[in-house]
Parts: sequence; structure tokens; C-alpha cells
Amino acid sequence: ALGGEYRGSFLLGLGGVGEIRAFRMVPDGASFRREGEDVVVSGLGSHVLSSAFGPDGRLYFTLWKPTSEKSPLWALGKQRNNSTKVAKILSEGFEKREIEELLDLLGYNDRRLRQRAQFELVKRGEIKELRKVILNKNAPELARIHGLWGLMQLKRWDNEVFEALWFESNVELLRQTARWATEIGKQDTPDGQCKAALVKLMSHESPRVKHLAAIGCGKIKVRESMASLVKMIEEAENKIPVLREAGVLGLMGVASLNELGGFSTHNSEAVRIAAVVALRRLGKTKELLAFLEDSSPQVISDAVLGIYDEATVETFEDYPEALVAIAVKLNSDGQSAINIRALAANRRLGTRGSVERIMAFLKAGSDTERMERVMALDLLASWELPSTLDPVDGRYFPVPAFKANELEFVFLRDAWELVHDDDVEISVRAIDLFSKMKVKVPGEDIDRVVGYILNEELSPMLRMSWFRWLNVQRLERLDEVAEAALTSSAFEVRQVAVKHLLNRKRGLDEVQKYLKRTFLGGADVGVEELQGTLEMLGQMPERLEILQNLVKDLIAGKVAAAIQLEVVELATAAAEEDNELAGLLEQFNKLVRSQKPFGEFAVSLEGGNAKNGETLFLGHLTAMCSKCHALKDKDKQVGPSLESVGQRLTKEELLESILDPQAKIASGYGIQTLILLNGRVMSGTQLAEDAEQISLRLSNGTVESVDKAKIRSMTKPIGAMPEMKALLSKGEMRDLVAFLVTLKE
Repeated sequence: ALGGEYRGSFLLGLGGVGEIRAFRMVPDGASFRREGEDVVVSGLGSHVLSSAFGPDGRLYFTLWKPTSEKSPLWALGKQRNNSTKVAKILSEGFEKREIEELLDLLGYNDRRLRQRAQFELVKRGEIKELRKVILNKNAPELARIHGLWGLMQLKRWDNEVFEALWFESNVELLRQTARWATEIGKQDTPDGQCKAALVKLMSHESPRVKHLAAIGCGKIKVRESMASLVKMIEEAENKIPVLREAGVLGLMGVASLNELGGFSTHNSEAVRIAAVVALRRLGKTKELLAFLEDSSPQVISDAVLGIYDEATVETFEDYPEALVAIAVKLNSDGQSAINIRALAANRRLGTRGSVERIMAFLKAGSDTERMERVMALDLLASWELPSTLDPVDGRYFPVPAFKANELEFVFLRDAWELVHDDDVEISVRAIDLFSKMKVKVPGEDIDRVVGYILNEELSPMLRMSWFRWLNVQRLERLDEVAEAALTSSAFEVRQVAVKHLLNRKRGLDEVQKYLKRTFLGGADVGVEELQGTLEMLGQMPERLEILQNLVKDLIAGKVAAAIQLEVVELATAAAEEDNELAGLLEQFNKLVRSQKPFGEFAVSLEGGNAKNGETLFLGHLTAMCSKCHALKDKDKQVGPSLESVGQRLTKEELLESILDPQAKIASGYGIQTLILLNGRVMSGTQLAEDAEQISLRLSNGTVESVDKAKIRSMTKPIGAMPEMKALLSKGEMRDLVAFLVTLKE
């Protein structure tokens, strides 16, 4: 219905700042490709909701909660010259129109008239007239297609029409012929003409015709098309997704299970893959087993996925050999997709052989993907625990608990080798698993572990893992080790030692000295150690006195910025039991609320954890940062890209953008309304502003610059981002700032 330059375009309404974009889909081989993308309307500032074409040829659409100066109802496009005729015909209806007029309307440029003319001809049963249009080579293409659709509605097949169309060069007509044959063929025509037509269409040179013919063959189960389907799949060589999918759908309808399984010996990889996909969709585990020994890694991978990802508990009860067949595929040189399912299969089996395979996989070394080795150790760690969720995709797929004896028997043979893996993360997990096992450890091994804990050259992560191991194996020995670890050069080790001694109520004098040294250490003490030490404050006898002094230091501006949030939160939690502390805290809060620009949120500026901030950015369910902001310019979103934002903005500017997104709107993302001296009202997205002019992109997509001297009044640019202080805690904002600062490139 829409005329002009956007006739034949798809129109897409977007949220955020509010846009309508236009693009075309053009034939490309067996399918289509998207071509061009014009911003037809922008700067609406609201989500574009429902839309409909009016008789005047314009597109009418509504906005979700528009700002006060905008109407909720908009129209796109100019009124067409023939809009009066369209409106008149639509209002009068089609029941009383002559046959010739209805036939003319089948080719009209407004789809509503074409479609309703078709429906009226069908209602009258005008098969003869519909045939006449279809066979008329001079009739518009759309009129002939609507004619075919009319015969489809009437459930009427005409072999004479098909034979005439077969010699046509018009590919679109033949594609619709394939649909026609499919729909009529579902009615099980007695002479089998529809099936014969689809087999013939499978031999057409156009991949677009073959595409719909193949799907049709599957839908009405045209057994005679088997050879053509296989040939099409083979020639497509797994490189044309649309034809591959059509081939799969065809095979699902025409091939028996034995025939699909028999394709495991076919010389074409593409045919074997298509057979695997067909069997997967049919849920046929037994037949898929034949593909697990294929020469193609892709076929094996697809077969493994086809069995495991579609399986239920009953599947492996009915076909226990399938679970074993996947489990034995575990190979350090294998594909990741296969290995993670093989690991899960071994966990489900729960046998000594399963543990043997997992341990051999782990010992294969660093050439194996870290993710797979981590998963292997995590599965071993869960051996004695039942699980309801599948480790591969998280679906409900219960896994039982197994006794630890088989696990311990195999693991302990190679435990000391695995805990010394070159990958620290693997070693840490192996040590933690080792610590859970009931095993008598000789004294020389205990001495060796003590040496590891006190070895300043080892990774702090490893030393802490050995600390946990010794806590299980020789708790009494750990007390003296913990006291010695208080002077370690690694703060992580110092802190795990402090926690141990506080819990055991041992060496408290040394612990008190350490904690006070930390508080007084100033610039020599790292942020993480200060924050961690504050977390342990609750176990210190004089914690209220310490907090009072810390809040006094806060008021005096003497507390490091990185731990101010921790001090405030601890003091707030303890204020209920100490009036003096409550008074000091109120004094501090009154002071900071008056400070510009951040007030009480200034504690969110320093000390954040960038890793936690990244997790928040990607997955916070309320803030949903990643839904509007991309981390790369090429990954367009409704909000400005954050690529290099840590280089462009300071920490202060980043925190400001979180607390008050409207303070500074990124160019091209703020909606602004201008009222000119001549009374004209302009509203659009502000693209630029200087001392003399403002440039706006208007709702029709045009860009207009206005001299400020001609402006009577103007609104401040408004962005779509809400205030995050209503959605995030101060700690979350601090972590988010820490992450955004790292985005330098």
C-alpha cells in the first residue's frame, strides 16, 4: 500500500529512541538476502507499537507512552493519487462487482484489493475464470499468483494448468505451483497428479523452485522423490542452508527409518548430515548410533548432539548402549561439543570405567580446552551428590549420586600428579577435590603441603587451596601454619589465615596486631586486603570502638576512598546497637548529602571489582545494561556504544552517567523540541549543538540545522536511559564503574 521510494520495502519499528527503518528482501539463490537499510523516521523517543495501512496509502502507527508534546498516533507517507478509489472500493465491498472487474483487481498494486478480489472469485466458485488468468502470459505476475492461490482455496488441481506453467520462465509462478501441488496433495488426490508434479519440479534448474518442491515432497510423502532429494542435498554440499533444511524436511517425510539409517554409508557427507538431522528431529536414537563411527567429525558431532540433547531419562533406560557410545567418545583431541557431552554421559554412567576415562582426559594435559577440564573436575566433585539439571544445557535431566569408593580408588592413584598441573585453575580444583576424600596421608606429605602453603613463590590461589586441604587432613597442624602465614607477602594468604585463627580462637593476639596494622597501613595496603579485613571486623571484640573511629575518620576525610562504602555499610548495620555510632553516622550522612556532585553516592567511585561489574553489565535482570549498550561500535544497539568509553570518560563522568543519565546525552541519542520565533514546532534527535546552531534529525529522517537566534524556546535533550540509582545498589554501581573504566580499546 505504501507508495513512493519505499514501495516493496519491509518496515521495522524499533524501541528505545523510536525509529522506523526500511529494507528490501531480494531473491538470492534458494532464498533471499537483505538489501539496504534506510532510517525512515527517527527521534520519536518512544517504542513504536501497532501499525496498519490506511486506504489512503499511508502507514498509521502508535507510540508507547509518548512524551507530552507528541501524539500517540502518527502517519507515514503521502496520500496516494488513487487513495480515493481504494477507499471507495473497500467501503463498497466486492459482492456486487462484475467478474471482469474482480479479475482486473487481481493485479492491483494494493494487496487488500487483490486479496479480497481473490476471495470473492473463490466464494463464487469461478474456477474457469481463475484458470484463464493463470494461463494468460500477459496478465500481471501478481494476478496469476492470486489465481493459483484461488485454486488452492478451492482445493482444485488442474494438470493442464501445471503443464502450461512448467514451460514458463517465471520462477515465482513455479514456486507457487509447488505450494499449490503441496496443499492439494494433502487432500490425497486419486490420480497422484500432485505427487508427479512435485517430482517434476524437483528437477527444475532453479534452486528456489527445488526448495519448495522438496518441502512439499516431505509434507505429502512423495516416495518417488527420494532420488531427487538425495541428489539436491548432495549437490548443495551442506553450503546452502535453505536447501539443506528443505532436504531434511523432505527426507523426514519420504524415507523410512531403515533408509535414513542406511545413509550412514553414503559417500556424501552432506547426505549423512541431513540424515542425522532428520533422525534427530524424529527422535530416533537407535538409528543415530550408526553414525557415531563416521569418518567426518561433523557427522559424529551432529549424531552425538542428536542423541544426547534430545534424550530423556527413559531414552538411556531404553538404549543404555547409546549412553556408553557417547561416553567413550571422550578424547583430549576431540571436538569440544562432543567432549562436554561425553563428560556428562560418563557422569551419568557413574562406573569405575567412567572415572578412568575422565581421569585419562584430565591427565592428557594443557592441550585440552580448559573449559572441558574444569567441567571434568566439577563433575567428579559432584559424584556423591544428586543433580536435577543437566550439566550441558541446564534442562531438567536428573543425575543420581554415586558412592565415593570408585571415584576415590581411581582419583587417588593420580591425585598428586593432577594437583601439580601446569594450569593453576586445574590444580586448585584438583586440590579441593582431593581434600574431600577420606584418605590417610603420611607425615612426609603433610610436611610437603606445609611447605607449599608457606612458599612465597607459588600462586596465592594454590596456597589457599592447600590451606583448605590441610584444614581437612591435619587441622591441628594448620593452627601453627596459619600464624606463620600472617606475615606472608600475599594478602590473600594472610586473610585466609586470619579467618582460620578467628574461627579457631587461636593466636588472637597476633591476629589483632595484623588487623590493626592493616587499618593503619595506608597506601601500603591494597584495596582488596582493606575490604577483606573490614569483612572480618565483626569477629573482633572491640569492633564498635573501631567502627566509631573509622566513622570519625570518614567525617574528617581520612578513610581511603576504596573502603568508604564498606565502612558505611558496616557502621549502618551496627548502629542499631550503639547510640554513639548512630550519631556519628548521621553526622557523616548529613555532611555527604550536601556535597556535589555525587553526595551519598561518592562512595561508589573507588574500590569496585571490574569482574563483578562485567557480570552485572551482561546479566543484571533489572538494569539490563547490555540490552541497550553494545561493547563494540559494530554491534549496534538502541543506546550509544561503550567501545573505548574508559578512555573517553573519567570515573567521575562514568558515575555521573549512571546516577543521572540525563545530565549529558550522547550526541545522536537525545530527543529535543524547539519552538521557533515564527511559531513552528520542531522535534527530533539532537545531532550537534554549538554557539550558533542546533542540528536535529526530524521524524521524517531529514536533518535540519536552526540558528539559535531564531529559537524562542527549547527543551533539554532527553535520553531513554532510566536513573540507575533506583535499580542498582551503591556496591553494584561501584563495580559497574570499575568495569567501564577498563574499556580502553
